[in-house]
Amino acid sequence: MSTNLRDLSPIPLPDDKPSNRGRFSDDRQYWEEVHKRRYLQWQGGDSIEGIAAVEGVTYNAVKHSLLWCETRLSRAEVLAAHQTRLRLQAFGRLSSRYLDELENLMSDPNPVIRSRALEHFRKTVGLETGSAVNVNVSQRTTVSNDQPCCFEQLMDRVRAKLVAERSEQRQIAAEENRDDWPDQPSE
Repeated sequence: MSTNLRDLSPIPLPDDKPSNRGRFSDDRQYWEEVHKRRYLQWQGGDSIEGIAAVEGVTYNAVKHSLLWCETRLSRAEVLAAHQTRLRLQAFGRLSSRYLDELENLMSDPNPVIRSRALEHFRKTVGLETGSAVNVNVSQRTTVSNDQPCCFEQLMDRVRAKLVAERSEQRQIAAEENRDDWPDQPSE
């Protein structure tokens, strides 16, 4: 183990690696926290190599931590985490250029341009409902449990159920009306 990892530990760790890190290990909670911290660092945009260098561990140790965390998440959560990582990376790459351009637009003497720049900024940071930053990442996830993946799919289901209920009510009302009318004798 590295000296950096020992310094971070709230409990004293032995010089040799523990042979039992399983379910009944005394160090289990510590290692879970290490894995989760590495996963959050990675999701925040740090590279695996960077995390390994800071903690003084191998690339494979960090990769193991990432896989350990992802196996405890559902497939949809893993896909959402990867999309979040991509969005954060793209925003990190584009943020300085975006802020420079926003500053130029806000200093424009034309009030229409300033208003549109402010509106775009509000959409970007999510202050305005109905829109947010779209960074060429598909917001849909393919999960085969027949659950809606987004708000639009949920609304489509609600509309379909409403239409089905109305048509069923009309059908019942038509049958009741038919039963109320006496049979006409044929001529």
